[in-house]
Amino acid sequence: MKPAVTLMFMSGVEDGKSLTLLAESGDGTLRDGEWVLTVGRQDDRDIPLQRDSFISREHARLTLRGDRWWLEDLKSRNGSYVELDGEEIRVQEAVALHEEQLFKIGRTWLRIQK
Repeated sequence: MKPAVTLMFMSGVEDGKSLTLLAESGDGTLRDGEWVLTVGRQDDRDIPLQRDSFISREHARLTLRGDRWWLEDLKSRNGSYVELDGEEIRVQEAVALHEEQLFKIGRTWLRIQK
């Protein structure tokens, strides 16, 4: 079975919406056993977020390795963040996301729905 993921938009201009991506539908890239999804303002991103002006054209990458998602900032101007113990922590290098953990790209908070 090919991977699938649903992203829940927890705040920002897409608040309350969700987005489901399926590897078998060609969403993202399957490479060396990993599923890679790009996030950014460009239309050709796997997760395009054009309405958030704080998001770079190519802002971040989500990678599924085994059963765990990793978030990596792609040297964006406004950064990517994870919520940890009630605080926003800027992503400096690829970080593993815990189940239901909130993360922020631009001004948009998201959560991976399992």
